[in-house]
Amino acid sequence: ALLQVEIAHAKGLRGCVGGRRPNTVAWARIVEKGKAGKPQPVSTLISQRSINTTDPVFDEKFSLSFPGLNTPSEYQLEITLWDQGGVDKSIPSDSNFLGEVILNLVKLKPWDGLVLDQLFNLRQGQYANAPTAAGQLSLKLKFLSELQPPSPVGISLVLYHNWDNVTHDIPGMETQLLHDLASGLETERARLELVGSERSSQQIMVSGQAIFPVLTHVNIIS
Repeated sequence: ALLQVEIAHAKGLRGCVGGRRPNTVAWARIVEKGKAGKPQPVSTLISQRSINTTDPVFDEKFSLSFPGLNTPSEYQLEITLWDQGGVDKSIPSDSNFLGEVILNLVKLKPWDGLVLDQLFNLRQGQYANAPTAAGQLSLKLKFLSELQPPSPVGISLVLYHNWDNVTHDIPGMETQLLHDLASGLETERARLELVGSERSSQQIMVSGQAIFPVLTHVNIIS
């Protein structure tokens, strides 16, 4: 299964010791409930829109996969916010924890395939000794219980032949085109799906003569 996560922005975060405003990063990962150890999180990047502010903007997207197509109840999305303006930026501690969002993925199952755009309150959660968390985090979430096959890529090719002169041999031209295209792309012929050919609406000049060329449409299947 797959969870697409867009970490949009946060607002109203707590300030830091001495009145400094935080330089914020967000960590995201999917954890299995009741299992010891957690996977390495993905992290947003520090940018001018996320430093020295209690209202950071991230606008970053991640795709997080997890096993078990029909068992989202066993997994949670964990997003934690951290201030990286401290002395040691590489080791998170209670002092630079800014809040967390924990979401049981079973709650997203009714939204399978749809985008959920929601503002979540940041919680103190597992870091009870940290300064009190405050603020909200805006997330866009798309839960996919089954991975969808990739969509084909459509291309259109202009053949420098006068449509009026080759209409009798369009099938032969299409067969040769697919063969040459598969060779040029170094791919299997089976990955190329012919959509069809038509007379282009735009004239072009070929050897000093204005013609309406052949326009052939092909799907490339991933």
